Amino acid sequence: MSEQRAQDRRAALIFNPIKVDEKKLRARVQKASKKAGWGHPLFYHTTPGDLGQEATAQALRDGADAVLVAGGDGTVRAVAEAMASTGVPLTIVPSGTGNLLARNLELAAGGSGCRDPRDVRRRGAPHRCGDGAS
Repeated sequence: MSEQRAQDRRAALIFNPIKVDEKKLRARVQKASKKAGWGHPLFYHTTPGDLGQEATAQALRDGADAVLVAGGDGTVRAVAEAMASTGVPLTIVPSGTGNLLARNLELAAGGSGCRDPRDVRRRGAPHRCGDGAS
């Protein structure tokens, strides 16, 4: 199987519009994708009726090669739950009030953010988290 060309790869951002500056975050993700040579990113927002599970499922159906989640702990949990056992990388963009998981993983809140969708592999060791199943 041949390696997928970078411009054919797409990142998807799942975000809570209450917790982020949507315009700035979209611009950062678009810039990072372009710089990495990836295709135009996909964007999905959460709603009161979908904390992120359906948005994530749609992103995966749409062919996302990497998923970024921006929001609080509830959004991160919902997206991580929907991604369990998919093998698709998940990057957390700390954006909520508490950010307990981001703090426990020692991720900087409100920092410079990722510059490239592959940063999770380049800038530090990936964290494999259990999905709660025994």
